Amino acid sequence: MIISALAQRRGHRMTEVKRLMEMVVDVVSNDYESYDNVLKEVAVWANEENIEWTDQLIGDALRQAIEQGLVQAFSYSEQRKIFVVVGAGALELPHLYFLATAQGRKLLV
Repeated sequence: MIISALAQRRGHRMTEVKRLMEMVVDVVSNDYESYDNVLKEVAVWANEENIEWTDQLIGDALRQAIEQGLVQAFSYSEQRKIFVVVGAGALELPHLYFLATAQGRKLLV
């Protein structure tokens, strides 16, 4: 499982990494969110639970959530005034917006 690989790579317990993934998906479960907002909201929620995660770890979890199909990445087209799906090869996270997929929202139930 990808979550366990992230836990092993970063030296975190599996339960902590699972909670991180849940928080990442939860932040983007209702509306498009910018990368900066994902970092900020997850850090606030983690702080409330006395957990400290780096921006790098949160970004890695977001990337994993995208790879697992829990979150979809989008760019915003100013010209067309719409969000456009971004393919996996073009994931420059700081410049994108994110929204949970149906599969991701099931994780939160």
